[in-house]
Parts: sequence; C-alpha cells; structure tokens
Amino acid sequence: MNNTPTLIPMKGISRRCLEKNRKLLPFTVHFLTAQNCMNNAIAISDCPDLLESAEKFGLKTCLEVSEEGQDVLVSCHNFINNTLLIIT
Repeated sequence: MNNTPTLIPMKGISRRCLEKNRKLLPFTVHFLTAQNCMNNAIAISDCPDLLESAEKFGLKTCLEVSEEGQDVLVSCHNFINNTLLIIT
C-alpha cells in the first residue's frame, strides 16, 4: 500500500475540452487502483456533480470554492494549506 497522498484537481468547466474531467476520471481511478494508491487519493473540484461521480468511484472528495478562472494548482495549494492547519 502506498501512503503518499494523491490530489486529483478537477475543474467543473473546461473551456477547450468540454466534460474533460468527467471522461478522464475512470482512467485516473484505474491507474490509482493499479498503483495501489486509492486509499489516499482525494478529488478536489468546484463542481459538486463531479465530486459525486468521484465518490461513486470510491475517492475521498473536497469541494473547493474557487474564483472564476482560478488555476487548479491554486486549488491544490489551498487544500494543502487548509489541511495542514487542521492537522497542526
């Protein structure tokens, strides 16, 4: 079992490739399962519907309230900072 946390950022709206994250989610879950990394995988999204899909695949989820056009890396950074505040 791999104890390394895996953050999966998924924006609700992809302007260049519609529904991209919904279509990629099964492949991501398959890869994480093959690598034995599902136990520490967390899907981060601004879209409750995407998070519901992620939960159906067995992923932990976190709703990110983001600003229009915010980069997904900012979401990951915010999640890490907020999680560290809770842990410490």
